[in-house]
Amino acid sequence: MSEAHCAARLRLWRNALRSASLIAPYGADEQKAELDRRIAEHERDPGSAIPWEVVRERLRANYG
Repeated sequence: MSEAHCAARLRLWRNALRSASLIAPYGADEQKAELDRRIAEHERDPGSAIPWEVVRERLRANYG
């Protein structure tokens, strides 16, 4: 592959990434609302959080 061809492909890739970043992903508003809800819930009761070690062990036990 020639250097010019590589440069052209790189430009195409960069343009595609720029275009994709301008489009909000489907469900972005709903996902943000869910994350905001979870953060607020955690701030109300930080003790309800499950430590990562416990989550990891449960995942390993259930899914290998």
